[in-house]
Amino acid sequence: MFCLVAKDQLLKRQKRQHTKTKRRGKAKVEKQVWDALELNVFVTNTTESQIPSNQLHQAYRLRWQIELIFKAWKQVCKIHKIKEVKAHRVLTIIYAQLLWIVLNWSIINNLATRIGYGKDKVLSIYKCFKTMKALNPIERDCLYKKKSINTFLELVKNTLAKIHFVEIRKGHLSSISLLNIFSY
Repeated sequence: MFCLVAKDQLLKRQKRQHTKTKRRGKAKVEKQVWDALELNVFVTNTTESQIPSNQLHQAYRLRWQIELIFKAWKQVCKIHKIKEVKAHRVLTIIYAQLLWIVLNWSIINNLATRIGYGKDKVLSIYKCFKTMKALNPIERDCLYKKKSINTFLELVKNTLAKIHFVEIRKGHLSSISLLNIFSY
């Protein structure tokens, strides 16, 4: 499917392409490249009844949010870095990492509803996971009953409420808004 790009987005693309062409030492942008900047191309195996063509762009934007979650898992949680060990130990390490991710995901989502997530503010998954990684020793102490879990949750809530929101760009839908579109 092909969609024309909005005028403001086209101008941004043209400016970026012009800068890229200059950096490569070329005099001007090739006509084919210049013409291609006007289009978004989506290749999909879904049917029109599954995702209407007018919602395909939003579906791909929502898919990108899922990719950002995997990026957080990989970069912050280091789920892809495992030393060479026996197979059963690898599984144990992966399960432990996934358990940590699910536990923190649950904490983040539960606290997010209490601090305005989903209204006009959206939490940055990456920022939240970085903070949870930094608070890992405190979290571990809470799990071993050395500290109150309520103190830890209050600390996380206050930290997330301060600086962990995504800046919503004017004219762009948030991931929550995209989810609402597809929850028909």
